[in-house]
This record gives sequence, C-alpha cells and structure tokens, in this order.
Amino acid sequence: MPVTTQREIATTFRARRRLAIWLGGLPFVLGILIAFAGFGPYTFGLDTGTVFLIGFGIAGVSVVPMALIYRCPACGARIMGPGVCSGASFDFSADKCRRCGVSFVDS
Repeated sequence: MPVTTQREIATTFRARRRLAIWLGGLPFVLGILIAFAGFGPYTFGLDTGTVFLIGFGIAGVSVVPMALIYRCPACGARIMGPGVCSGASFDFSADKCRRCGVSFVDS
C-alpha cells in the first residue's frame, strides 16, 4: 500500500531508518570490530585470518537488511550516499528522495 501524505512519508521513513540502523548498522560495526579483534591479543582461540574472515562475513551479510529496509516510502528507491560513494554507501542524513523528490522531513 503506497504512502500518500507527507506525515505518513516522514513517519514511515523515520521508522525505516531506525530499523535499518538497528538491524544492519549495528551488526556491521560489530562485524568490523570482530574482524580487527583478531589482530589483537584475543583471537578467541582461532587463527587471525579466520577471525578476520568471520568478522567481515558478518559485516557483509549485515548490509542486506539495510538494502532491503532503507528505501523511500513513496517510490521504493534505495537511499544511497552522494558523490564518490554514490551507490556504495547509505545516506542516513537524507532529507529527500533523489528519484522522486519527496521530502522526508515532517513539515
């Protein structure tokens, strides 16, 4: 069911952003921390390379929920970062959709 009013769009976008950060962003950061913890004194009894691969595997898989959840409520486009990182990073400070131009700010 498409979202039509500005208030519904802003509310849905805020909920999607919060869900994407919790289900995708937090596991991503934890995966990176696990990956680099393998180079420290605590390798969890595993080889350094194994801990590194496990951590980056967790980080890589955690991007999937962000890509599926963090979309424009009006047109369904992914909210990606601008410039050099366009198409490779999520823009968690977006205030409007690049594709359809709808504003995410409740006015």
